[in-house]
Amino acid sequence: MGTYRNKLLAASLAVCVSVGFSTPAHAWICTYWVNDPVMSSTINGQATATSAKFDVELATSSTIITNIFNRLIAATKVQTAQRSADASRNSVGIQKAMQAYASAVNQQSVAEEMVQAQREFGAESRIASACNATVVLGDVTRAISSVPEQARNWISSDRIPSAPGGAILPRQAVERRLSGHLQRYCSQDEVSAGLCASVGARATADVDANTLFDPTSSQEDVEAYINNLAGDPLDKPTANEAKTPAGVLRLATAMRTEAMRSPALASLAVLRTQQAGGSGAGLSSQSNVTVIQALDEIMQQYGGGPKYQQWDAEVSAADEYGVLRELVKLRALSMKLRSYQTQSMTRIGAMISALLAGEAAEQQ
Repeated sequence: MGTYRNKLLAASLAVCVSVGFSTPAHAWICTYWVNDPVMSSTINGQATATSAKFDVELATSSTIITNIFNRLIAATKVQTAQRSADASRNSVGIQKAMQAYASAVNQQSVAEEMVQAQREFGAESRIASACNATVVLGDVTRAISSVPEQARNWISSDRIPSAPGGAILPRQAVERRLSGHLQRYCSQDEVSAGLCASVGARATADVDANTLFDPTSSQEDVEAYINNLAGDPLDKPTANEAKTPAGVLRLATAMRTEAMRSPALASLAVLRTQQAGGSGAGLSSQSNVTVIQALDEIMQQYGGGPKYQQWDAEVSAADEYGVLRELVKLRALSMKLRSYQTQSMTRIGAMISALLAGEAAEQQ
C-alpha cells in the first residue's frame, strides 16, 4: 500500500514537472488527490491535535500576554501615582520654599527699614535740644518777618504829625508836644527853673534816646520822643490857598520835607519794633519775642554762650543725619539773618541818600 502511494506521488510529481517545462510561458497549478483513508485519518488527527495544541498554546500565550499587560498597566498606575505624589510634594515644597523666601525677604526689608528709621530718627540722629533750637529758630523767623509790617503800621500821621501825608497844623503839633511834656515828662531841673509844676512820671523820656531802645517804654513815650526828634510838620496851604502859586509852592515844599524825613521815620519805627515788648507798644512778634531777644538767644545757643558747649557736645555725638539736620537749620537761620542785615543796610543807604539830597538842595 505504501509502495503504491509513493509511486502515485512520484507519477503525479513527474506529470507536474513535465507539464510545467513543456509550457514555460504559462503558470500551471498542480493538484493531486489521495484516496487513502488511513492517510486522511492520520492527517486529520494530526491537524486536530495540532489545532487543539495551537489553541492551548494560544490561550496560554494570551493569558501570559494579558498578565504582562495587566502588570504593565499596574506598574504604570503605580508609577503615575508615584509621579503625582512626587509632583505634589515638589509643588508643596516649592510653594513652602517660596513662602519662606518671601517671608525672609519681607522680614529683611522690614529690618532694613527699621534700621534706616533708627538711623534717621533715633537718638543719635537728632540733637537732644533740637526742640528748643527749633523754637528759637521759629521765634527769630517770626520776629524778623513781622518787623516791616509792624513798622509801617506804627508810623501814622495821627500819632506822628510829621509823618508823610499828615494835615495837622504846625501850631497844633507844637501845642500837643508841649502839653504832653508838661503833664508827663518834666524833669526836676525844669521844676526848679519854674517851667513845670511837678516832676513827671516819665521824666525826660520824651527827649531821651534810651526811650527808643527800652522794651518797657510805652507807645506814648516812644511817640513823644520821635515827635521831638523829627520836629513839627510844615504848614500846608488850605484848599483855597492851594489854588494860588504861593500855595502850590508851600505844598510842594511840605511834600519834599515829608519825603526827606520819611527814611529816618521808617528806620526809627523799625528800631522801636525790634525792641518793643508785648505789653508796651503792642509791637511784639507773633511769638511775643522781640527781635533783640531772639538774637540774644541765638548768641547763647550758637555764639559761645552758656548753651553752646552743650549743643557742641550733642552735635559731636550725633550721626550724619543729626549733623545734617543741624546744618539745614543753621543754613536757614543764616539766610534769614542775612536778609535782615540786607534790609538794615538798605535803610542806612536810604537815610544817607536823603541827607545827600538835602545837602544838595541847600547848596542850590
